[in-house]
Formats: sequence, structure tokens, C-alpha cells
Amino acid sequence: MTDVIYTAGAINIKYMFACLQWKRIARHFGEIWKTDQFLLLTGECLKLLLSREDLTCSRLLHARALLRWLNYDRCSRSAWVECLTEYLRLSPQEFGAITTSEEFLIASCEVQEALRKQVVCTE
Repeated sequence: MTDVIYTAGAINIKYMFACLQWKRIARHFGEIWKTDQFLLLTGECLKLLLSREDLTCSRLLHARALLRWLNYDRCSRSAWVECLTEYLRLSPQEFGAITTSEEFLIASCEVQEALRKQVVCTE
């Protein structure tokens, strides 16, 4: 596996996390969540990342990224479901959109229900 994870910009996620370059990670989150290295993040790192106010992507993308991470290793990551879904606040429209994503469709019932709990009413 290579350290350089996204060639258009040569982002080195291992280096960024080692140096705790959270602002840079947040700025490139839209690219990082699609990488294999993203799947290897610890639950604590993902929690710190999802809790940031400066993530430069939509809440829908946050949800897809979280689902992808949880689906990668369901058994060992099931303990993180409730904790990490707390950082998502999806509108009913966003939740409707996420339910058609591949990440949602392959998620466990526990994960799907945890996401349902994070839908907020918007008027």
C-alpha cells in the first residue's frame, strides 16, 4: 500500500495524521474518505475528524464516509456506531438521499437505525 493516497494533489494521509494536520485533513476530506487509508483510521481519529466544524463537505458526505468506515470492519467497529453517528445531523431530505447509497444498503440494521435517530426536523 502506498503512502500517497490521492495523486491529484499528492495528499499523504499517514503524514498528515502523524503531524496532526487537522485543518489540512478537514480541507481535503472530500478526497480522503474515498481512500483505503481512510478505512484504517482508528475510531478515535474518526471521532476527532467528524467533530470538526471546518470539514469542507456536506453532511451527506460525512454520513457516507462514516458508513464506509463502519462497513469495512463491522465486528470490531460496532462499538463505535452510537458514538460516531452522534456527529451527524441529517435533514429528512439528506437521510432520504443516503438511503439509496451503496454504503447504506450494505450497512447493518444497527447502523441504519442509528442513522435514522440522527435525522433532525427542519422547517
